[in-house]
Amino acid sequence: MKSITKEELYARLQDHSLNVTGKVRKDNIGTLNELAIEQIEVQDIILYSLQAIDASFSQCSFHNVDFYGSHFSDATLVDCSVIDCIFRKSELFRVHLKNCRFVNCDFSSTDFMDATLENCTFENCNFNAALFTDNKISNTTFKNTDISSAVIEDNEEQNVIWE
Repeated sequence: MKSITKEELYARLQDHSLNVTGKVRKDNIGTLNELAIEQIEVQDIILYSLQAIDASFSQCSFHNVDFYGSHFSDATLVDCSVIDCIFRKSELFRVHLKNCRFVNCDFSSTDFMDATLENCTFENCNFNAALFTDNKISNTTFKNTDISSAVIEDNEEQNVIWE
């Protein structure tokens, strides 16, 4: 896994070929695949169909980022703050979220499959038509979240609060 600087990250994010077609480029230009990203703030940007496969985010802040239709597979987010972001119709497969805080985020029609959510908080988030399947969820709080039409099945839950 390669670490990158803030400047390198923004150069990748400014590349308009950020897999808007959803296809993975072999050279990983315009993707965040297999990168270690630490202590970076990302805000006010549209990243439709972003590919972040086997990427690691540590102590990062995301504010007002539109990840619509993005694909996070085997990605890790640790000690991250995610506020006012859109993940609608995204895929979060085998992601590991640890000590993260999500506020006012839209996860409608998003698939969480075989993910690990540990010591996280989701506050004022929308999970309409989201799919939670085969996840390990521990010490996590869902506060003032809309899960009315979410499908939640076959998860291992320990000390999970749904408010």
